[in-house]
Amino acid sequence: MAMQAAQLGLRYCESQIDLPDADRRITLYPAPSGSPAAYLWENFDNWFGAETKAVSVPHDVWSTGDSSHTPSIRPQCLVEATGIPGGQSYYVTARGFSPDFSADGRGRTKTGSVVWLQSTVALATAGSP
Repeated sequence: MAMQAAQLGLRYCESQIDLPDADRRITLYPAPSGSPAAYLWENFDNWFGAETKAVSVPHDVWSTGDSSHTPSIRPQCLVEATGIPGGQSYYVTARGFSPDFSADGRGRTKTGSVVWLQSTVALATAGSP
């Protein structure tokens, strides 16, 4: 189930990218400016703790009225611009948890499993095929 949860997190954030700002429920973070690039998804502090930047998939997206399973920890996702020249593109990173997942006080896995997935979303610009 961790894989399905991670896939749901990935699809959720991907679906938010092209929404108008007023409708979007996530933050689109800019590309890193340093060299070498330090992307937010690479820093675990952005996934757990007081400074978390990752978004937990909202309950209404995860479950339906006839759902038989509600996870103890919802999938998370994070979106940031790639910085690749020539268009608007984003790295979408997500993680999903197995039903038996538990973490220590630093958010590291104690039991169960975590699946991490990543995609690159490139938006078409006006006039492109």
